[in-house]
Amino acid sequence: MFNSNDKNDYYKILGISKKATLKTIKKAYKKLAVKYHPDKNPDNKEFAEKKFKEIAEAYNILSNKEKKEQYDLYGESFNNNYVNPNELYNEFFGKDDPFNTPFFKMSRENFFNSDEEFILNGMFCSTKTRPKFKILKTKSIVKIKNLKNSLHLNNMIGEIIDFNDKRYIISLSNNEIKSMKIDNLLQLIDIEIKNKGLGKIVDYENNKFLIDFNNEIKYYNKNELQFLNKTIVKVINLKNNKFNNLWGLILNYHDNRYSVKIDYNKVIRVKLDNIII
Repeated sequence: MFNSNDKNDYYKILGISKKATLKTIKKAYKKLAVKYHPDKNPDNKEFAEKKFKEIAEAYNILSNKEKKEQYDLYGESFNNNYVNPNELYNEFFGKDDPFNTPFFKMSRENFFNSDEEFILNGMFCSTKTRPKFKILKTKSIVKIKNLKNSLHLNNMIGEIIDFNDKRYIISLSNNEIKSMKIDNLLQLIDIEIKNKGLGKIVDYENNKFLIDFNNEIKYYNKNELQFLNKTIVKVINLKNNKFNNLWGLILNYHDNRYSVKIDYNKVIRVKLDNIII
């Protein structure tokens, strides 16, 4: 059995005994998650963020019978206990979230980021000219591309599990966890092949998309394709340099132009040549 003086004693974090019932564990998590929620502690945000994450990790282990038994035997070292504290919080509280107000909704899931950012309609926005978007969704499948260092990671496929400090946390197919910038991620998403139907992006090389269409994989030029609504794209090559290199969400396609939402109050219309993924 592990020594209770280990760096992270989950029982101490939740303030419970090792004989605590599941009901007691849930009650402790509920009390502490509300107490240390970053939205409730704007004047001590860094400390609250740390505590909020520790509390989530402790609950994630102790509320699961099998994980708890392994933890009691080996301590934290038995498992890479990664958990998204916001997703756990939202799953636990659901509609009973005490911070479920218009004000707190705007800042939810943003405690890892600066005070100048907030969430609106599921997108990270900022009062700055160039917002930092946490725009790719958790569980999105991506391929690593164009790394100058760590070349062995290029073309590996992974799943987004979190967003932290301008980078996406990726769980790779070899079980490694890596932190990546959005510019090094290719979204493996559905895309419309004109006059054919839906295909799925497999790769992007030499300015061509490799698409899986009905189990046939071949290259297509960009002008043979149409991005779907809600696709995340990067704006490029506009004469108005203010919007170049910003990421946004496609709202619709009309008259050979895409309407792209790049901030909570800004939508621009661009040609196909002015967006990439």
